[in-house]
Amino acid sequence: MANVSRTDLYCWCKVRARDLPSHPDLRTRFRIVHDCVEMGQLMAEELVSLIETNSRPNVVGNPNGKHCLPGTFFNTCAFASDLVAGTFGNEGRNIAEGPGYQNWDVTLSKKFPVREQMQFEFRADFFNIFNKMNGLWVARGSDAQIPPVVIELGAPQYGSLQAARDPRFIQFAMKFYF
Repeated sequence: MANVSRTDLYCWCKVRARDLPSHPDLRTRFRIVHDCVEMGQLMAEELVSLIETNSRPNVVGNPNGKHCLPGTFFNTCAFASDLVAGTFGNEGRNIAEGPGYQNWDVTLSKKFPVREQMQFEFRADFFNIFNKMNGLWVARGSDAQIPPVVIELGAPQYGSLQAARDPRFIQFAMKFYF
């Protein structure tokens, strides 16, 4: 690998050498290592760094108890930062319960005969007829650009919903069968 020049690498990537440094989408960070032992050491260092910066919080109360802040969907005061570097907190997965999900769809239809083989059909479709607000718990959209719930401990919007599912929709249709 020591004999490969930057120009050769740029040609191999099918990108002109003068375009690559200025275009952030065309650059890919990679490391060249000597052997699998060095790669294992690099992966272990990255894992330790990940553990030190992304630890789970400690649970100090009931996350499904009374909400301590208005507008949140779980007890945000039930969590505390894990301040010991390199350790995970004691929070488990899926321990907080959010509000339930209800979606009632109703269709009303009526057929009006015109002749023996002909008829009109009128339909009225109601989606989420009771207009219940259903929170969005997972990101949606292309590349998940809508963050639904702020889950970072200490953020100002921590524990509050930032997105919701569709509201009530009403749709009318008329068909003619012949």
